[in-house]
Amino acid sequence: MAFCIKCGSQLAEGVRFCEKCGNPAAAPAAPIQPPPAQYAPPPAQHAPAPAAGPKKISPIVWILGGVGVLFVLIVVGVMVTGLFVAKKVSDAGFDPDLMAKNPVLAAARMASAANPDVEVVKMDESAGTLTIRDKKTGKVITMNAEDVKEGKITFTDENTGETVQVGGGAAAKLPDWVPSYPGSNPEGNFSATGGEGEGGMASFKTSDAASKVLEFYQNEFKSAGYKTSSTSTGTEGGMVIGEDEANKRTIMATVSAADGGTQVMLNYATKK
Repeated sequence: MAFCIKCGSQLAEGVRFCEKCGNPAAAPAAPIQPPPAQYAPPPAQHAPAPAAGPKKISPIVWILGGVGVLFVLIVVGVMVTGLFVAKKVSDAGFDPDLMAKNPVLAAARMASAANPDVEVVKMDESAGTLTIRDKKTGKVITMNAEDVKEGKITFTDENTGETVQVGGGAAAKLPDWVPSYPGSNPEGNFSATGGEGEGGMASFKTSDAASKVLEFYQNEFKSAGYKTSSTSTGTEGGMVIGEDEANKRTIMATVSAADGGTQVMLNYATKK
């Protein structure tokens, strides 16, 4: 609808001049244009996060280096003996006669034969020993398979003569320079001998108070001429260390209160 620009009168469509005042009509108002469509901005592009690399697994460190790998091979072989399929047992070094006589040694031999990096050097059925060589490192060790029955494992390095024994819980044969607590029966947890010396760890439990045990080792070390140092946590226990610099011997007794008594851990070492 047009209208007069002077008097404001409404004019019919198509009329260019106002009939009342004669002034030209105003141009019709332009239709209101809708606002332009709003477009959402594209989502920000983020560079994909780099894939996490494989976690580094810390290697298990053993006293004799490569012995640890062979130890794992033997133990795993003993556990999975029953999983060998019939058509594969001959390839895996299975010996029916040996299995009947000495199943532990037979399982150990199978574990060695199943690993391409392990070579069976010698087997002594009567002694219950198996000598194997790691082809990668050249290390030759002898395992006493009978020890496995008692829950322990013993390795002897043929090149160096070093021996490592782990576990077992049998009565420990302590060196004569390690004081023996009255009435105790130490059990061996670990021992090693070699060209550079020997060392080990044993433990026992006593009904005596922790303070009494600490005092015993302090007095024994001093009377033997050891240089001593100690820490104590009162009735809960403590630690006593004796060092014989002349003979290169060290003994550490760790004492802690336990249910119904006192737990004692002995660590000893000597260098040649």
